[in-house]
Amino acid sequence: MHPKVGATIESVKLFLLGSCMGVLLHQRSILPMHGSVITDDVAATRFTDTEAIGAPAYGHQKLWEDVLQSSTIEYKRVNREVDGRTKYTVNRERQSLNSSVPLRLIVELIPAEVEHLKNEIVTGIEKIRILMSHMYRNVYFKELQQEATQFQMATELARRAKVIRIYRPQGMATQEAIIALITKQIQQGENVHVTY
Repeated sequence: MHPKVGATIESVKLFLLGSCMGVLLHQRSILPMHGSVITDDVAATRFTDTEAIGAPAYGHQKLWEDVLQSSTIEYKRVNREVDGRTKYTVNRERQSLNSSVPLRLIVELIPAEVEHLKNEIVTGIEKIRILMSHMYRNVYFKELQQEATQFQMATELARRAKVIRIYRPQGMATQEAIIALITKQIQQGENVHVTY
């Protein structure tokens, strides 16, 4: 099989490591969450009797240009352009892990009309709703006739992980403050999954 004429290597990788990987994980009853753990974009999550486990992945991330401009991270390869915004592929080999980790904290980042970071613990049915909404390609559950499985997996994950929501001011460089807030949660013994 060969890529379509004119297809870039980045677009092929985006398709294979995104949509195709999502389908494979769904077919194998491994929960793909949309976000980053020790992964980028798709966090493959499985369950033991007592824990949710996040699997390692490839050592790169895709970040928007406005995020990178306010950081010291080196970036070179354009991943794609969406609505006039450019996303870059960033090599993170040195920061990536090669073993699975327990998943105990999930952070939902939301740009909002706020002056400062605001965070809250999410509980109850809202916690399950958030988890379902951040399942990668959650439309696949419907296509594979697995809506009951989707709800069951969200419930299992809700039982095993704390969920917090962080509202961040739009148009402001708040990465350091967000890192500090998440680090505080980690110091309290939580392993983190970030959704966006």
